[in-house]
Amino acid sequence: MADPAFLYTSAQLGDRLLRLYSHDCPKSKEFQYMGREIKAFHSSYQIVRPYLHGLSLFISDAGSELVHNVQDGIGMICEDLSEKVRTLQEQLDEATRRHHGYFMPIYSLGRARSKRIQNFFERNNYSLERAQVRYGNMLLKLILAVLVYAQYIHEAHPADNFPDASNYLVTDLYLALGDIRRKEARAKRKRRTSALPVEASWWWDGLSHQPNMERVTPLEELARIWVNPEARLAAQPTAQAHEFQMIIQQLRSQNEQQRTRIRELSAENQQQSTRIRELSEENQRQTAKTTDLRQLVDDLRRDVQDLITELRNERNNRQQQERSTNRYRAERDHLQAKYDALLSENQNFGRKSGRARREQDEVSRNPQGGVRERNRSSQRDLSPRPPRTMRPSNQRDQGPPVSFDNLRRCRRSSSGSHRSHRSSGSSIVIGEDSGRYRSSGSQTPPPPVIRHTRPWPSD
Repeated sequence: MADPAFLYTSAQLGDRLLRLYSHDCPKSKEFQYMGREIKAFHSSYQIVRPYLHGLSLFISDAGSELVHNVQDGIGMICEDLSEKVRTLQEQLDEATRRHHGYFMPIYSLGRARSKRIQNFFERNNYSLERAQVRYGNMLLKLILAVLVYAQYIHEAHPADNFPDASNYLVTDLYLALGDIRRKEARAKRKRRTSALPVEASWWWDGLSHQPNMERVTPLEELARIWVNPEARLAAQPTAQAHEFQMIIQQLRSQNEQQRTRIRELSAENQQQSTRIRELSEENQRQTAKTTDLRQLVDDLRRDVQDLITELRNERNNRQQQERSTNRYRAERDHLQAKYDALLSENQNFGRKSGRARREQDEVSRNPQGGVRERNRSSQRDLSPRPPRTMRPSNQRDQGPPVSFDNLRRCRRSSSGSHRSHRSSGSSIVIGEDSGRYRSSGSQTPPPPVIRHTRPWPSD
């Protein structure tokens, strides 16, 4: 925080905290304690401020850095506390306007105010911040004591004019430092974090113990750290002018060399920081690229595994399909063989049925010719016929003796009612006693065969 803004914020915050204190609310006493600590720090900083600005070279860089660190930390605390206190003040003012028309405004307003303040401190515990402000105020007071001590070194009897009681200041400061460290460690454990917004334990590490140097008072030792060497030499009563100037020039040249070296180191540090930042960005890019490549490799592995699984499934399906095809082919061949057998049987049956129909038609047209043809077919089936040239000449041109009267009667009687009752597998024969044709089917008994007829010899 800038110096003018810090002065304004600390002054306004201290006054606002003191105004929030109320005798009716014991919890609001925290506002009084915090307001007093901030006002005390504000006063100490106003005294130290002239040594930090202007043409004064009295305070050293280490002392100036310590004051700036303390001022930055307390400034952050004041900013955070100012925002929350402003919000609480607005809520209290709104509650005051809301309770303005009540029947008992004083009692209800005081109770609501106390309740809001109590809730505020239940949500926010500022004991650590109050201890940090008190510790910062003690550091500023110690710096002021060192600066005043350095200004009175040239007195002949410094013990008479400025008695050294710095041991008490340093002892109290060590006690406050230990308390701050314990509270900060407790706050880190409670908030579960490794760093706090403000850590006052880092402001000052204490006095350095150097056994090879002569033992001096704490104020003198701190004056060597927080006060410029020129101001300390100027306050020495035994310093000669020439020697004083030579020492000042040497110290200035050393200081200038140190400053130049610091600037070079700062530039180099900046370059290294830039390089480290570039390397860090490159590392992040490479890490992201590596992560993407790993993800791509994992995806490819999953795809390969899926392809292997798919190929296995396809192979199993193909083998199963081949087995099914072979089974279906065997079944088809079996069915085809059965079909061929049935087809040949059907064809044979068709030929037989056709022959039977032709015989039936011939018998219906020429009964005697049908008998001769049937006898001829039966004789052909029973015994093989000799060749035509081997038959006797009397069987070539002669036919069997036939009783034409009986044949004519059978033809007239069979053309009537018996024709419709014959089945497809019946045969026509001539009875011995009556000389009539009858069917040889399953519906009627077979007629007797005429004994005086014989098959007609075929050509």
